[in-house]
Amino acid sequence: MNKFAVIAASLVLVACDQINIPGAKDSDEPAPPQPEAVQATKPSDAFTADIKVSLSSAAVAQITSLESVSTTLAKAAAMPDPAAFETVYDADLDTIALGRRSSGGTGGAMIDVVVFQVEATDVAKFAGKTITVKFLAKSDKAASIYAGFSTASVGHSGWQEFALSDSFAEYSFDYEVGADNVNRDFLGFVPKDGNITVAAAGLDIQN
Repeated sequence: MNKFAVIAASLVLVACDQINIPGAKDSDEPAPPQPEAVQATKPSDAFTADIKVSLSSAAVAQITSLESVSTTLAKAAAMPDPAAFETVYDADLDTIALGRRSSGGTGGAMIDVVVFQVEATDVAKFAGKTITVKFLAKSDKAASIYAGFSTASVGHSGWQEFALSDSFAEYSFDYEVGADNVNRDFLGFVPKDGNITVAAAGLDIQN
């Protein structure tokens, strides 16, 4: 190799070392951060309560008319219908849908009743106090829902009616619980019309 060839080769090596070739990376350059996995959101993610009830443990029953809250809640709690429950509970969103459906017989339309149980260990926390019963719900149209709270031994709130919108919103009512309240209590919902979706329910204890 002659003198000029050596000089030319040296110049090429220096030029290649200075050029920033797109896509080329130094071996010690840190890898770009990977995007975090996006977790699916649930309607109830922002819902808070002193005592939350588990939607997945609800009992489902069906009635033909709106009865007294104590009778209806007791019936639904004592007669869970697993087949009906599986059709209305969405495990991915943790929501329960309920509405009126045909009974398939001569009894006319059936109404879903969804009942949540408040355990005795939680009941002891609000005996003799006022509680705020709250829930997150929506309807598929302009529709109403009845909500009721029933104790096992010292009365019930009666059905409270709420007009729902087609987007999730929080609704609530207050109820003064007797001091002798013991055992388990129940929180129930009955749709007045339309199809209802409940995304969360619980109780706040007032001081």
